[in-house]
Amino acid sequence: MKKILILLLAVLIGVTPLYAQNRDKKRKSRSKYTSEECIGAFVNRMNTNAKLFGMEHSHFTNAAGMANKEHYSTASDMLRLLINATSYDKLMLYWNFEKFTLNVMGDNAREITVKSTYKGPKADGLREYYDIYGGKSGSWSAGRGKQWKNLAIAVKSKVDERWLVGCVISTEGNRFVAMRELLDWLEAKRLDPNTPDQPVSTMCAAATVLPLHSAMAYRDKNLVMVGKEPDRRRGPFSMTKLMTAIIALDYCLPDEIITIQQDDLQRGSGPKFYDGDKLTMEEALIGLMLPSSNTLA
Repeated sequence: MKKILILLLAVLIGVTPLYAQNRDKKRKSRSKYTSEECIGAFVNRMNTNAKLFGMEHSHFTNAAGMANKEHYSTASDMLRLLINATSYDKLMLYWNFEKFTLNVMGDNAREITVKSTYKGPKADGLREYYDIYGGKSGSWSAGRGKQWKNLAIAVKSKVDERWLVGCVISTEGNRFVAMRELLDWLEAKRLDPNTPDQPVSTMCAAATVLPLHSAMAYRDKNLVMVGKEPDRRRGPFSMTKLMTAIIALDYCLPDEIITIQQDDLQRGSGPKFYDGDKLTMEEALIGLMLPSSNTLA
């Protein structure tokens, strides 16, 4: 018995340092990944998810939705993405915040109060008839004073508590007005299937009635109940962040700490961050969804 114990001890003494070496080697190799490699892996996951969600007319090249001719989607595809997103309880929680204070850690420790992009005064016309539960807006300056505006949103009808989801893409005017027109058309169509097409002040649109907690509804081939050029390819812009948030929730824990690095800093929407700023993943997601931070994406 004594010889067996000595043998086991010798094995443990020999194996433990070897295990530690392999563990440290793995950690070291992980740290050698470049930003480009990390982004490439993330984008691959985005496009894999798109196929799983039935988004047949979409292709992603970045996590923030920056304009790129190879980064495109459609109103019907973004509707599928939105429906999938509504099955995430955490996202539904974040979406209900009108404002939130982020606790930024690091050398520049500070608090940043962020506000929702779709619960401001511009949405009042839509809120008058529908309870807004969440969604994602996006916009891009096309030059010469023209700006394309997008909106994918989940609401509940104040009349009969039905969940409605809609997406408008490439709107030049008030995107909430366009959404109100789209959802009113959807309600009319639900009550009378023979309702003719209604005007919607946007280039592309798609909407449907969503059964409560139907996480698989996005797989329905006949998902779009009303639409306007629902399969026309356009830039999704910051609506892309719906996919970014879904992947983050699938792979990360809410209390994980992320550190912003110099090459993460992006122009465009969202509050200002600095190299070395630290946030929990949960706060980063809130900053991603409410003020639509490109840097946090």
